[in-house]
Amino acid sequence: MIGKTFLYKLHIKGLKALTVKANSAYLQYKFFGKTYISDKFENLDSNEPFFNYECIHRVKNVGKKFLDYLAIDTLRIEIFIQASLPLIDSAPISTANPSVAFNLGNYELVSQDSHVLLEENAFLKKEILRLRRKNDEYTALMKEVYKSMDATSNTNTLKAKLKRAIELDRTLRGTNNNTHFKS
Repeated sequence: MIGKTFLYKLHIKGLKALTVKANSAYLQYKFFGKTYISDKFENLDSNEPFFNYECIHRVKNVGKKFLDYLAIDTLRIEIFIQASLPLIDSAPISTANPSVAFNLGNYELVSQDSHVLLEENAFLKKEILRLRRKNDEYTALMKEVYKSMDATSNTNTLKAKLKRAIELDRTLRGTNNNTHFKS
């Protein structure tokens, strides 16, 4: 084969069993150090888009370097798709939508909902403050644990501090069951 011409035809008919509908797609791969990128296939709207991509690769005067490439390298083809957006049954964008009306300055339309939004906003601000305090407490505790690990080899003190840190972490995450830590 050395000194001869090598011909290779790559033919990709399409894709099968995608989990989403593809609106458009293209493929890319490297063959013997050169990157090949297909045209973009558009308006596919299918879970099994048909491409019919074809490319003939020609290597004149095959040498040891090319034979090593064939023996060692793998032809990896990357497929890039843009998913089709599903049609959503929703009200058209209009000033009848309170959020749109408010953002356009029609405050009267949403005034009846404003007290609910203000209450929700106040609650969320309090919740953020509470979580920041818990985070600060957790951070301080972790600093203390790391400091005690460096300062002493007293494992009982370290174990107690580590247990407190784990319990605090579980409290913050809302999973306060003590299944992983054994005293």
